[in-house]
Amino acid sequence: MRARLEVLDVILGGVADGRCRRVVVVEGRVELPGTHAQRHVATHIAVDLPDHSLLGIGDDIALVRLRAEQIVLTDHDGVTTIEPDDMATSGPDPFADLEGHWLDHLNDPRCRIVPRIAMRVCRCLPAQRPLLVGIDRAGVDLEFTDRDDNIHRQRIPFAEACSEVGELGTQIRLLAGGPRYPMDRAALRP
Repeated sequence: MRARLEVLDVILGGVADGRCRRVVVVEGRVELPGTHAQRHVATHIAVDLPDHSLLGIGDDIALVRLRAEQIVLTDHDGVTTIEPDDMATSGPDPFADLEGHWLDHLNDPRCRIVPRIAMRVCRCLPAQRPLLVGIDRAGVDLEFTDRDDNIHRQRIPFAEACSEVGELGTQIRLLAGGPRYPMDRAALRP
């Protein structure tokens, strides 16, 4: 049987709480493993995501497997096709649970980081304060309003992907051109 799964990547916390950042559409074949296999997989799921409904697997609840054949990512930059093998090996973002806290802190008006990051994409700061609306292991999403009240979102990648909080802090300071990491705007402009 063929199936289509649509997953919304919603921002949790911060000024952009509840906004959809991107949509991932997975299309492929659905398989129904045997009851023993379903229960075995459910025990592994319960280690990281305990839920009482997993107890019903194999009785009144079925656990199916979707074999991805096509994956499409849609965000503010457009539509991108992703190879299923690439998605399978990418793993979850290590900062998903912390993103809201980081966004709250960095978007605080007393924090000077976001305006400095905005200088990477704007020749001068817009009238309204720019906002970070997303942070993940690969970069940040910046949103700003131009003089004509048009809202723009810009993805700014990190120099290196991050796997721990210390690396994330370093990459954000690099984007902001902190005192230990001088801002080389010419190197980042197209």
